[in-house]
Amino acid sequence: MVRSKILPLTVLVVVFGGCGIHAADIFEPWERGLSDVELFLGTAEGGHQQAQALAGFGFGRGGSLGLSVSTDEGSATRLGLLVAVTVAAGKRTDLSLWGESGLAGASLEVELAHADWTAGVQVVHWREGVVPYGVLSLAGEEGVKLRLHPLAGMMVPLGRVELHLELSSQEPLGGAWPVHLAVGPNVHLTPWMEVLPELSLVREAGGTTHWAATVGFIVDPRHWTRPER
Repeated sequence: MVRSKILPLTVLVVVFGGCGIHAADIFEPWERGLSDVELFLGTAEGGHQQAQALAGFGFGRGGSLGLSVSTDEGSATRLGLLVAVTVAAGKRTDLSLWGESGLAGASLEVELAHADWTAGVQVVHWREGVVPYGVLSLAGEEGVKLRLHPLAGMMVPLGRVELHLELSSQEPLGGAWPVHLAVGPNVHLTPWMEVLPELSLVREAGGTTHWAATVGFIVDPRHWTRPER
């Protein structure tokens, strides 16, 4: 099974960082060494586009380290560093804690480099049939107040497909909170490759609704270096 994310990850907002792209999924610790390579592409209503590439490393017992680079249309390229630890919190419950920080460089739109960070926790209760999970993160950025991002999700296994349904929001700079609904039928093409499509709808405080779509590709690079039998 491909161990996945991150990432990522609300519409074009990564749960584990401020760079932008997320597909509905459960974060699981990466296996020892370089065991995870990810590519995510996203687009939103109006043609806004983003892209992210990530390399994930596993260490110790439940430790994960991720290095990412992402681009956001109209913004600077961003480099990110993620550190996560996953521990058992019960017979069928996993608890993941993480911190992620990023630095965006200079561009025509961003005169100076600026930093952002995210810290959070994920709880997953593994069970037969529907698997519930929850995420709570706190994001900060230079010159911007801290913002909460709660998320509740469930995963339904359907053979090679894992159907994810997520309901979340992100604290706005002002006014009422938006409501974000995401659907992700993640497909395990092989034991070492997974495709993660997601369709999202966001209802803003003013009553307007817009959509976004994301597709992610996750592979275990150790498959490429294993000797042929």
